[in-house]
Amino acid sequence: MEETLTLHKLGVDEELRKSLRTTNIIENLNSTIGRRLNRIKRWWNSSQRQRWIVMAILNAEEGFKELPGKKHLPNLQAALQECVPTPYNGKSQSRSKSPNSN
Repeated sequence: MEETLTLHKLGVDEELRKSLRTTNIIENLNSTIGRRLNRIKRWWNSSQRQRWIVMAILNAEEGFKELPGKKHLPNLQAALQECVPTPYNGKSQSRSKSPNSN
């Protein structure tokens, strides 16, 4: 319920809201990756695993349908940028130490 209210507060269009308020998109991708990689029994290293996962995602991408309401994604991006503070710019910022810190 809270996620639906957040999407509404951000001004997300109803068509896009229907697509984003469920986890179906993520679950579909995860199951597609699992089906493609379930036959691999031995991984040599994590780099090899990452390459296989990326290839599975790229192959799965071909079968994805277009996201309903995708034309409203720029509006969502702008609303999120207004809500999220700007990233740390690398400049030194003074931090107050807690009394218990050394």
